[in-house]
Amino acid sequence: MAVDGSSPAVDFDIFAPTGPLYLYRVNASIIDGSMTPGRFGGLSELSNGLLVRAVDSDGAVVVDFLDGASIVKNADWAALSGVDNTVITAAGDDSMPVGWNLSKGLGEPLYLAAGCRLRFTVRDDLSDLTEFMVFGQGRTE
Repeated sequence: MAVDGSSPAVDFDIFAPTGPLYLYRVNASIIDGSMTPGRFGGLSELSNGLLVRAVDSDGAVVVDFLDGASIVKNADWAALSGVDNTVITAAGDDSMPVGWNLSKGLGEPLYLAAGCRLRFTVRDDLSDLTEFMVFGQGRTE
């Protein structure tokens, strides 16, 4: 599905299947050609970008990790407190592993009660990226 200004945004959520989740780390992997800090992957800077928020079971925003901004280029990942990212150039596709240490940025893990989620909202078409993947590491009770 293409996501653009005329299409609905697509939400990707990290949540505990049952009970609460203590989320320590989020890892993203972006692989694409011609990556620079001013692009998103190897695409041009995004028009609408990615939102990163914690939402409650009704979808209401509890925490906006970017304070109203969005990730529109590779360098913007650094706006998340506790994140490390570096573009690794290679012959063929470049890669950019993003490690977001929530415990470092927040001073403790992100606590998500049952039904709450860490939500990445994609508001642009990313289908031309070679790979874009986000996953969380944590523990449940």
